[in-house]
Amino acid sequence: MEIKLDFKIEACNPKNNSDFDNEDTKLSEAIYTIFPLETENAILSWGAENILLSYRYDISTIIDDIIQMIFTLQNNHSGKWFVNWSSNTFAVNWDFKWFEDSLEIEAQWREEFNASDYLKSHNILKIKKGEFIQEWKKIIDVLLVNLIECGYTCDNLTDMGLLIEANSIYQ
Repeated sequence: MEIKLDFKIEACNPKNNSDFDNEDTKLSEAIYTIFPLETENAILSWGAENILLSYRYDISTIIDDIIQMIFTLQNNHSGKWFVNWSSNTFAVNWDFKWFEDSLEIEAQWREEFNASDYLKSHNILKIKKGEFIQEWKKIIDVLLVNLIECGYTCDNLTDMGLLIEANSIYQ
């Protein structure tokens, strides 16, 4: 029997520290700079399980993959794609398969994540591609607001234009 899993992201309201570092040239560096450790996390809900994603550590580490994932799903009618989320605290591999707006993700939770029995036994997510992208855009919205508030632009971050472009998908 197939079990329907819900997938949601709650971006929350992380507070930035108003920092700006002239040496930051990439999103990952700037995200790490602007968010203190003691701020709200994003919450990824995979079925009945909530997974905390730290803006400072997880999101800064996986932002390039998030952007690539959104563009890959948006720009291809059908396909397969694989991502090895590189964060130590979000240690999971996702295998994507999609056709039109039907998306299936198989999660392989890596040992260092110490996944619950629930996550191990509920590792297949089926969702509309557009809905999935919209959930991730919640984090992108928070990032853009905070990066701009701290003074970052496309002039000082080489990949900020990609973040802005990813945010414009499904508007």
